[in-house]
Amino acid sequence: MLGRSSGLEIDPDDDGEEEEEEGEEVITSIAQLPSIPESIVQALTAQGIEDIVDLLNMEEEELRSVPGLTEEDVATIQMIIEETVEIVDEEDEEE
Repeated sequence: MLGRSSGLEIDPDDDGEEEEEEGEEVITSIAQLPSIPESIVQALTAQGIEDIVDLLNMEEEELRSVPGLTEEDVATIQMIIEETVEIVDEEDEEE
């Protein structure tokens, strides 16, 4: 699976509404990722991949096989995720 870091929070059980906690934005859509090129968003959404959770659950080889994505696009996606995404589990929120 793709890497995870801090910055934006992804709540796999999110109801689609954006919330802001402690200065961090909760997002669910790939299009909401900062600095993601529109061409990458279009290639992913054309294959039905719109949610960040779906993207995070993809193996690198699956991502490389998406029509319209280049090796450079895959590297860009990985960099954006590593630099900006933090996974938030319900257990973490309750603590």
